[in-house]
Amino acid sequence: MGVFLHCYNHAFPIKTVHMRDTIKNKWITQGVKISSKIMRLLDNQRKMTVMEKKGFEYIEQYRKIHRMVKQEEKRK
Repeated sequence: MGVFLHCYNHAFPIKTVHMRDTIKNKWITQGVKISSKIMRLLDNQRKMTVMEKKGFEYIEQYRKIHRMVKQEEKRK
């Protein structure tokens, strides 16, 4: 068993890995989080169900609003 472990450790040496600190997006506010959650729910609903044209129009309108909110927060 000792010979096997020696060969294994020689073939696969332990590497030292340096982890970076996670980059936190300071521009993401509570409003953007809520808007993103609603957008995900609407997208899932659009994929799972058959909707009328009004439903698709509402989702597209909400998508535009969501995009504008994100862009505005990034600018700030």
